[in-house]
Amino acid sequence: MHLTCRSLMEGHYEEALERAQQALELGRRTSIEAVEGSYSLQMFTITRDRGQLASLRPVLEKFLDESNSRQWIPGLALLYSELGMATEAREVFERAASTKFSAIPRDHAWPGSMAYLALVCAFLQDEDRAAQIHEMLRPYAHSAIVAGGIVICLGSGSRFLGLMSSVRRRWAEAEAHIAEALAFNEKLGARPALVRTRHDYAAMLLKRRRNDDVVRAAELVEQALGEARQMEMTGIVNQLEALAQAAAAHRGRRFDYPDGLTARELSVLGLITEGDTNQEIASELYISVRTVHNHVSSILAKTGCVNRAEAASYAVRKHLA
Repeated sequence: MHLTCRSLMEGHYEEALERAQQALELGRRTSIEAVEGSYSLQMFTITRDRGQLASLRPVLEKFLDESNSRQWIPGLALLYSELGMATEAREVFERAASTKFSAIPRDHAWPGSMAYLALVCAFLQDEDRAAQIHEMLRPYAHSAIVAGGIVICLGSGSRFLGLMSSVRRRWAEAEAHIAEALAFNEKLGARPALVRTRHDYAAMLLKRRRNDDVVRAAELVEQALGEARQMEMTGIVNQLEALAQAAAAHRGRRFDYPDGLTARELSVLGLITEGDTNQEIASELYISVRTVHNHVSSILAKTGCVNRAEAASYAVRKHLA
């Protein structure tokens, strides 16, 4: 199963399907316990990433009705939220949240279950429960969240902390969590998690809408869309396209790319206005210091400014900051 986990984490879905089937057959022949549950969780992950969760709805609903199991409460709640079914998502979410999440078994699947519930909480924009989940997932801030031992890896725990902070409009805290999650997931090679983290960051920026947030959100969406399409992550592609439309609408109202500035140059200009150094800008935008230097030079040339202070004043005059 750990080989399937690796394939899923890297976004190799056909390989993951093949490996999961092989592990299932081996487990059945050798009577390995919990092989069916592990297989089901991996199939849920693949189905979700490929945007086919609707096909699982009757199966999950019937399973929970007949077994009264609490194990799949987070999964069904997530399914409803990703299908945009707010009433149903709220109903299932409350089955866990009404007990302060004590209904979720504290077993090897607990971190993944709580991560799923964090996603549902973000969908529902439940500020009170976001505070609870943030506190419960805090120990996973600097590590990966895995479920079922090594069955699936959801990437950096900081991503889910960032989501909960965003729900509560704690912007600085949310941005710090998400920035850490981006770096962690990139280092881990967790490509689908990286796409989803970029989605979360873009959604947060569009919700906050300060300075050049809309431009930065558009850049994140563009990057994530390319990666998601390459991996055929149909589910997140649809969500990213919706964010792209929202970013375009906001950008059209506020940003007109004056003097031939590019979207990336507007991002750099916004950070110059905040007083950031080239090193700080490089860290913020995940680019090299040399690239920042080139962007700054281009900004000064295009705007006719002689230094960073004039560029900052220009940004204010043009309502870019």
